[in-house]
Amino acid sequence: MKRIANVLGTGGHARVVVSILLDLQSHEKINIFELGRQRVDEQILGISVAHFSAIQDNLCNHKSEDFFLAIGSNSLREKYWKILQQNKVTTPNLVASTSFVDPSAQLGEGNIICHQAILGACVHIGDNNLLNTASLIEHESKIGSHCHMAPKSVLAGRSTLGNSCFVGLGAKIIDKLSVANGTTIGAGACLLESISEEKRTYAGIPAKDLNIVK
Repeated sequence: MKRIANVLGTGGHARVVVSILLDLQSHEKINIFELGRQRVDEQILGISVAHFSAIQDNLCNHKSEDFFLAIGSNSLREKYWKILQQNKVTTPNLVASTSFVDPSAQLGEGNIICHQAILGACVHIGDNNLLNTASLIEHESKIGSHCHMAPKSVLAGRSTLGNSCFVGLGAKIIDKLSVANGTTIGAGACLLESISEEKRTYAGIPAKDLNIVK
């Protein structure tokens, strides 16, 4: 018997998540919940939107249903991830039909793997990550939790991405590097050296720390 899918968030990424669910035909019903201010007669891909407050106080009654976070912001996605975990609801991985996940890859929970994303051999990722369209995670790389790999971004082989990192559109991290928690890599950047300080922003080719660039 198919389960019910509950999608939290109504921004641009919600369209992606709902589209993947519709394509997979994995659930008998899809519910979508607004996390901010409710808009009148709001719909996404023909599905009416309710407000999260309608179920937030009784999440314990929804343990037989699946929850997916359609939130691009790492911090906001982590906030609602903690709410879901506290209520012990089910948060499966969502893997688009056109993506490729190598059988040797290890995945945590609640990861959204979008169309044409590739996870190579022996990749390991934590929980609640967003691997956006055509992102590439090469062999033996590791990603923590609550990260966002933007479309066409690349994490080369044997590199490690900490928790709560954002790798921008088309950005590249070369092989065998380590990136600290909370790092932001700007769109189109190419990172050539490891980052040890947390919560720094890097941009350019080669990528430089914007906090010290003059």
